[in-house]
Amino acid sequence: MTSQLRVDKIVPVDGAPTGGGGGIVQVMQSSSNARVTTSSSTFQETNLAVVITPKFTTSKILVSLTGECDTGGTTGAAIITIYRKIGSGSYANIAPQGGSDGSAIDANYGFVNVRGYDSRNQNPVCINYLDSANTTDALTYKVYIRALSGTVKFPCHDGYNYSFLTAYEVSA
Repeated sequence: MTSQLRVDKIVPVDGAPTGGGGGIVQVMQSSSNARVTTSSSTFQETNLAVVITPKFTTSKILVSLTGECDTGGTTGAAIITIYRKIGSGSYANIAPQGGSDGSAIDANYGFVNVRGYDSRNQNPVCINYLDSANTTDALTYKVYIRALSGTVKFPCHDGYNYSFLTAYEVSA
């Protein structure tokens, strides 16, 4: 009896080849349950960050955040965003900004606007963003939060409510 191996496709460990698109090259994840509380109208860094070093400059990085934000009830509102640092550079907000009409850039933009409704304080947060960093230097993605009103907290409960930040290198 002769053994046979039959497959439809073999994807290399470095992901799908350029032009093949969409193969996952690597995944990095971090979590934090250390709450940050702020009433500041400027972005404050949280304790949630993930580092990924892309293998290819052509890769995209899919950044995914899941967690909960406490807006303090009906009076609270927050904006949550993700900043990126390339290598030893400085952090910069990567949320889409400005209108399609070329309107001015607003330093207070973000991915998610979270508001309290009724007596509900715990608001689910989910962000998925496909970033084009065009580098093989280490990329650090970090969650930032600012208050529109009231006092806001991320994640909700200090010490036991975890939030997760995941970075996927996706071949182009």
